[in-house]
Amino acid sequence: MEIAIDTGNKQVKTDHSISISGVVPQNTIPATARPEDYIRYRGRYYTLTNKRQEYLRDKSETERYFVLAMMGIAKELDYKENHNEITYDPDKTYYITMLGGLPPAHMEDARLKDNFKAYFKTSDAQYVWYKGRTWRVKITKVYVYAQCYAAIMTVFTQIKPYPRVVGIDIGGFTTDYLTMVRGTIDIEHTDSLEQGLTLLYQTIHKKCLKKFDAIIEESDVDAILSGDTSLYDEEIITLVEEEAQAFVDSLLSSFREFQIDLKHSFVVFLGGGAILLKKYIEKSPLLGRYMFLEDIKGNVHGYKLLYQVMQKKKRSGRKILQKVCSFRYHCFPQQNRRKELHQHEQIRKNHSR
Repeated sequence: MEIAIDTGNKQVKTDHSISISGVVPQNTIPATARPEDYIRYRGRYYTLTNKRQEYLRDKSETERYFVLAMMGIAKELDYKENHNEITYDPDKTYYITMLGGLPPAHMEDARLKDNFKAYFKTSDAQYVWYKGRTWRVKITKVYVYAQCYAAIMTVFTQIKPYPRVVGIDIGGFTTDYLTMVRGTIDIEHTDSLEQGLTLLYQTIHKKCLKKFDAIIEESDVDAILSGDTSLYDEEIITLVEEEAQAFVDSLLSSFREFQIDLKHSFVVFLGGGAILLKKYIEKSPLLGRYMFLEDIKGNVHGYKLLYQVMQKKKRSGRKILQKVCSFRYHCFPQQNRRKELHQHEQIRKNHSR
C-alpha cells in the first residue's frame, strides 16, 4: 500500500490530512485533545501542538518526524477503512510503501537521502493506536522525490510550453526554489533560502510588541493575511500588510543575486506560504508570467504521480524484456534447443550424484 507524506517543517500532509509539525509526548491520555489529534505509540501519547518546532535540515536527528509519519499513516488507514477501501483487522500487518521528499538542493546530498530512507524504513512492525484502534504497520520501502519538482509535475501540461520554469515554494522556515530548462532541472540554479514565513512572523511580533504593546502570534498574522481582520486595530492590520509586502519584495529581489530572472521565466508559486502571500506577490513588478498552485498538498500528489510513472516504466521495461526473450527464442530455435538440452543434462547429472 502506497502512502505519500509531505514532512514539512510547519505542516505534515498526506492525501487526506494536514497536521502541525509539532507533537508533545505524555504518559496519559490527553484530557482536552480531539481524538484525531493524538496517537499512542510505544507506550506514550503524542498530541499535536501549535508550538513552533526548531528547524531541522536533517529530519532523522529527532524522533518527531517518525512519530508524525506514524500519525499520518494512521490517519490514512482510518480514512481508507471508513471509505471501504480496506478492512480493519487487528491481527493483520499493513505493509506500507512510503513516498516522501526532500528539498531539491538536498537531493544532491547522498547522506541526507540515505538517512531519510533509513529513518523511516522499519525492520519490525510498529503498533499505532489511533481513535480506539491499534494498527500494526511496517514501512517496507521508502522512495524519495524532490519537493517542489514533484508539485510542479502535477501541472506539467501547463508549464510544458515554456523553455524556463522557476518553482518557488515558500515554507515555514525556508523558501525552496527550483529551475527547469526545457523540462530538465538546472541544479546550479536550485537551492533553499533561509527565508520562510517564520522570519515574517518574528518581525511582526517584535514590531507590534514594541509599537503597540500587542502580542501578535503566528495565527494572528495568518488571520489578517487571510482577510479575517475583525479582532485587530487598523494600525496592527496596516503594519502586518506592510511587513508582508516588504517580505515578498525582499524575497523576490534576492533571486537576481542568483542570476535568476523571474521577469523572463514562467514562475510557479506553491506551498501554503505562497497562497497566504498571493495578494502581495501579485503586486511585484519583478514578475512576468506566473501561476499559483493552489493545492497545498501539491507535493503529496506529485510524489504519487512520480511513483506511478516509475512503476509504469518498470512494467513497460518488463514487457519489452519479455518480447525480446520471446523474439530470441523463436528466431534462434537451434541455439535455444541446445541451451535446453544442456540444462536437462545438468539436471540429470545432479540427480545421479
